[in-house]
Amino acid sequence: MEIDVTPFVNAGIPGVLLVWFMFRLERILGRFDKTVQLVARATIRQLERTDPEEASTLSKALYRANGEE
Repeated sequence: MEIDVTPFVNAGIPGVLLVWFMFRLERILGRFDKTVQLVARATIRQLERTDPEEASTLSKALYRANGEE
């Protein structure tokens, strides 16, 4: 009795590619999130020089948006 492994190989290759892509996308999104956080902090620091009250309000809004309240 011979077992044809072609369907398993054909199903396995797209599955492996999908898992690889998902891990890559997770890394890309993680880096993007860190970049956005750094830009937001830099913007708040620049705003502190000209308008400390507005910088405080923006910082509190950022913490609330991140769920860190």
